[in-house]
Amino acid sequence: MSFFALSAVTGPRSLRACWNLPRGALRVGLMTLALLGGCSLNPGPRLPSAKPPAPAQPSPAPQAAVKPVARVAILYAKDVAVYRQLATRLAKDIGARSEVFPLTFSPEGQPAILDSDLSEYGDIVAIGAAAARHASRLPDKRLVFCQVFNYDDYGLAKPNTLGVSMLAPPARQFEAWHRLDPGVKKIAVLTGPGHAGLIAQARAAAARADLQLVHRVALTDKDMLYEFKRMVPEIDGVWLLPDERILSHRVLRELMRYSARHKKQVAVFAPQLLQLGALLSASSTEADIADQVVAALRHLDQDPPPLAFRLLPLTQADIKINSTLAQGLGLRTLAKQKRSP
Repeated sequence: MSFFALSAVTGPRSLRACWNLPRGALRVGLMTLALLGGCSLNPGPRLPSAKPPAPAQPSPAPQAAVKPVARVAILYAKDVAVYRQLATRLAKDIGARSEVFPLTFSPEGQPAILDSDLSEYGDIVAIGAAAARHASRLPDKRLVFCQVFNYDDYGLAKPNTLGVSMLAPPARQFEAWHRLDPGVKKIAVLTGPGHAGLIAQARAAAARADLQLVHRVALTDKDMLYEFKRMVPEIDGVWLLPDERILSHRVLRELMRYSARHKKQVAVFAPQLLQLGALLSASSTEADIADQVVAALRHLDQDPPPLAFRLLPLTQADIKINSTLAQGLGLRTLAKQKRSP
């Protein structure tokens, strides 16, 4: 069972039409006839009236070149069902310019698809870490990735690449937790290295929900479990993140057992983990991920290259509660919470 399968725009260049306006004034010559005294005068021939030249017509404004919309290849690991469902949704939302490529990876991590198969696609959408790592090695491609937590470790934070966050908004998660149990005040979170930005945002979101977030960095799953046990006497719960570097199956189960024994609440990132003893889960939604991927592609189409890397946040959280555990803890009022808007 995998616990990690489940998130300055400039306008079009203006063009000026330039043309030369006619200059100068008409010059009309006048003929003066001499009058001779006592003589009958015959006027000389009349010069035809000079007509002003027709004004020059301005040149038509040059038409702005229509920027071709790049074709989109959607890559995902074939053996992950939720990725397949998301790829199908994305193909529908992106439309006819997209095509789905399921990837089968060899034991060495190399996909069966050849790079030449993607030569006609300018944009790549990669679902999951394996597909994103492969797509990042393709030359002259713009990349949007999703369902990747440790994107820095995979070298994905580079120009002409946009990411969609893997996490449901922390603010939604902490609000739900606080509503469920206002008595929870201090929460632990453990990650591997490299998530300072995420932790800073999460700490601010927790404070708005009247929670204090305490962060520790671990290098291995054993370090993670050791640090957690050291923190247990001073915390009310733990917020687990999908960091595969420090969260193995064995350690996850041990952490759940230890939390139950010491009456500490656990919030997780996937509803499947509720059966292991977590109190609540907050996961992303397929519709929200798809919306943010489409928005990222729109940025790639509109912004001039090179586009600086950034991670687009998700906006929705699918909150689920372990009702049996909630009732056992005396949390009856919000034993069931609906998906947050």
